[in-house]
Amino acid sequence: MDGDSTTLARARKEVKAGLKKKSHANHAKKHFTNRLYALQITKKYKQLECKTISHLKKCFNNIIAMN
Repeated sequence: MDGDSTTLARARKEVKAGLKKKSHANHAKKHFTNRLYALQITKKYKQLECKTISHLKKCFNNIIAMN
């Protein structure tokens, strides 16, 4: 899934209430990276530079690939 809550809610209502959400790996990676850049924009986390985000993205990709 692409993280759309509406789609999941409709599927649970129409098909089965016990459905579990499973995100597509590319959507999870994109969402994770976008959140990191959003934190960087707030300037609340000064350590969060582009180089740091790139490293965290690489680590996150490795974790997803392992699981």
